[in-house]
Amino acid sequence: MTKKGFKLQGSGKADVQTAPWFKPNGKYQVKIKSDRGAEVVKTRADKEGRLRVELDFGSKHVGDEVSVSFKQMKHNKQ
Repeated sequence: MTKKGFKLQGSGKADVQTAPWFKPNGKYQVKIKSDRGAEVVKTRADKEGRLRVELDFGSKHVGDEVSVSFKQMKHNKQ
């Protein structure tokens, strides 16, 4: 795992929490890619700067892989 993301192999479900690398309470986009397609989820870091990602591999095959990347959302000022 890095500040940019991670890959995980497994089956069933996983709940992953990062180290405190991110801006506390900052808004982030989490892109989750797998064999079933891609999904973008908006989330916030906790007060310590950790992101939490809930993953569902969607099968019971142990070799399934999920790729997750993180991106801080831009603030629009008017």
